[in-house]
Amino acid sequence: PPPPPPPPPPPPPFFLNAHHGIRDFCLSRGLGDVYKRQISYRPEYADSLVMMKHFTITKRQEEHIAILEINGELDAHTAFQLEQQFKTLIETEAYHIIVNCSNLEYIASAGLGVFMAYIEDIRNLGGDIKLSNMTDGVYHVFDLLGFPSLYDIHRDESEALSSFKNQK
Repeated sequence: PPPPPPPPPPPPPFFLNAHHGIRDFCLSRGLGDVYKRQISYRPEYADSLVMMKHFTITKRQEEHIAILEINGELDAHTAFQLEQQFKTLIETEAYHIIVNCSNLEYIASAGLGVFMAYIEDIRNLGGDIKLSNMTDGVYHVFDLLGFPSLYDIHRDESEALSSFKNQK
């Protein structure tokens, strides 16, 4: 009999994301959290891909509710920004908070730790932190660690807003 065909080659460490013109790859580290890193890709520099780490927080107000839109990668290098926002909200007595995660690409244990560090304080002050608009990947990390039993997680921001308004 002929020899069996050779095994297929291993998959490449990343794949082209045609929608964004970037290459993405998934990694696993730490407590099993899976995250997506984005790499700037230009064909002429294919041999020297550059990691681009970014994180921003945009704050807006809807009546008495503070809405934080978090964008990018929340990890040990960027978690202090979210921590500062929570501290500022507590100092200004803004205890009703929605964190819109629609543009959160990655969350590490340091980012999860910030949420855990402030939820009890804010609830003791009569408020709450509600999370909304999570991608499937980010929700999976929160779910693996049991966050849905600790936090109000909503499909979208309007649902989270209604949830606060119904608590009055």
